[in-house]
Amino acid sequence: MKKIDSKMSKSGLFAKISKITIINLLAQLISVIGFSINSKLYGAEVIGGFVVVLSYSSIISILSTGYLEQSFFVKKNEGLYKYLMISILYLSTLVTLASSVFLYVLNVSYIFFIAINIFSESMLKTITSYNIANNKILFISYSRLVLAPIIPGLYFVFYKMFGAEEIYLILISSCCNLLFAIIITIVTLNSFKIKFKFYELFKFKIYNLLIKRYFKFVKYSMTGELMRTIAFRGPTIVLEKYFGKEVAGFYGIANRIVLMPILIFVGTVSQIYIERISNFKKQNKKIMILTANLLKLLSIATIIGFSIYFVFGKWMINILLGNEFEEVYYVIISLLPYALAIIVFNPIFSVYSVFEKQEFLFKMKAGILCLSIISFSIAIILNNYILGLSLFSLSIFVVYVLYGVKSLKIIKKYDKKNN
Repeated sequence: MKKIDSKMSKSGLFAKISKITIINLLAQLISVIGFSINSKLYGAEVIGGFVVVLSYSSIISILSTGYLEQSFFVKKNEGLYKYLMISILYLSTLVTLASSVFLYVLNVSYIFFIAINIFSESMLKTITSYNIANNKILFISYSRLVLAPIIPGLYFVFYKMFGAEEIYLILISSCCNLLFAIIITIVTLNSFKIKFKFYELFKFKIYNLLIKRYFKFVKYSMTGELMRTIAFRGPTIVLEKYFGKEVAGFYGIANRIVLMPILIFVGTVSQIYIERISNFKKQNKKIMILTANLLKLLSIATIIGFSIYFVFGKWMINILLGNEFEEVYYVIISLLPYALAIIVFNPIFSVYSVFEKQEFLFKMKAGILCLSIISFSIAIILNNYILGLSLFSLSIFVVYVLYGVKSLKIIKKYDKKNN
């Protein structure tokens, strides 16, 4: 019986991951090709300025939902999901306004567009989590596939019309993401027949109770993810400040054409996995067999992918970007240990959210932030950004392995309890 369940869980997991991954990888392929073409046209310096704006947006957007959207995965909240959404709306509005003032005091450029990015990201995270919790992952994947050619296409059109101007990259990205978030939200609300009544906006007692109930997500998940995002996005700002926009551009391009597709793939797998283990936990089913099968699939995918990159990587970079961007190849090489860690271990970190043990992830992400600061401080002191990236990447690998083992212990303990 166990063997049959193992085969069923493995084949079902593989089939679902395969279908969604193909859609997401197709979207990423379109995006990578478009971004590579536009990187050639705009140049590393302009791309560097663009990714700095995206980095500010990504870091602050972590605060915009308080990670309350993760509460959709803990248990079904049919009577409360609307109020959770409204709570997040209030929080994201407050964070967007407060961060705009803060960035103005710091004299950061493009504050208006950063604010748009923060708000649209909070909408998208909320509605994506709701869809995933209700087993509608394919809808999100197909939506991203539709959007994939539009943004790079507009980058190209605006380049032909106005030349290599940083402002147009930022304008197109911000407006398209906001429009996409609005459309996805409206379609989802209509699909699930969710209607908001005006008086519901003022049930502050319910919002207060919800935030208290799920404050663990704010205390641990949000602050932990903020530290992780600073650790991963902060280097863009540091590299631009100490090594110039061109180097920041190399790092941004490396992230966009290699790490971003990896993160999309890992995100897809994580979405499927968290939905599965969330349901398994509700039904008191064992989780280890599913997890072991997932780790096997990810390990195989990693070995194949990395082998291809080592053999054809430099050639692919030259084809996509040209010889002047060859430095991107070495940036990617330095980041491979980090890439390996997130592919294999990041999906199973969903265990910490489902079992409401966010304090473990909080500690992990605090450690990652400290290691990031140390790594890039060494890079600045020795004036060697590749060394900084390599130290950062290797230290992340070690931390992910340690916390991956810890997550497996949580699963084993749960399975033993439900034996």
